[in-house]
Amino acid sequence: MASKDITKGFRMTHVGLRVANLEKSVNFYSGMFGMKELGRMPLDTVTIVFLGYADSAASDIPLFAREGVLELNANKTMETSNNHPDSHFVKLAFSVPNMDKAMEYLASHDIRILKYAGTADGSEVVCSFLGCETPDKGYDKGLWEAVVAVPFVQDPDGYLIEIIPY
Repeated sequence: MASKDITKGFRMTHVGLRVANLEKSVNFYSGMFGMKELGRMPLDTVTIVFLGYADSAASDIPLFAREGVLELNANKTMETSNNHPDSHFVKLAFSVPNMDKAMEYLASHDIRILKYAGTADGSEVVCSFLGCETPDKGYDKGLWEAVVAVPFVQDPDGYLIEIIPY
């Protein structure tokens, strides 16, 4: 049996929500909850904005190592967030101190691995959750370059979980 210490250092980093009107949602979370824009990825078919609290982490902490980040995901062709077949929820993301050990641990517990780190294989699964085009279409190159590095697994209810090294 694997040691429970393997999960020491794991952190939930962000939650992604699909939104219909990106600026309206940014204004809502900024105005109502005091969140600040930490990053923006304007891609070909989707724009992703990351919100969080500027004072919740040191300024030298990379975006994907921060905890408590809200990812807003807006498909550029959708009029409402209800138009996407997979719902409003996009994914959960956890950061881990050792990717190889974390993936070994998850696999040893029969967690379904949808996409392994270091390969584009499985990107279509990620694409279906993000609501964007598959990498072979030539869109969203920056997104797919970033996605190659990280694996994705599935929880018991089928929700997508991104595993990010820190």
